Amino acid sequence: MQPTAIAIFGGAGDLSSRKLTPALFDLFAENSLPENFSILVLDHLPASDEKLRATLREGVKRFSRNARAHNQRWKEF
Repeated sequence: MQPTAIAIFGGAGDLSSRKLTPALFDLFAENSLPENFSILVLDHLPASDEKLRATLREGVKRFSRNARAHNQRWKEF
């Protein structure tokens, strides 16, 4: 597959944490994303990288098919 860049507008919102990020993580865990990919998360609300990642991680834990994802897999993602 070709290298891919994905942009999520409103990335700190509910849709991103409940649907988009868990779905992308599931694709990653199932090796269905290209080897080289980037996800760019944009939002008009200020948030640190750490806070945003923690919010998205909680969404993955709650809504992903691969909810038991290991910390190492999350770091790779």
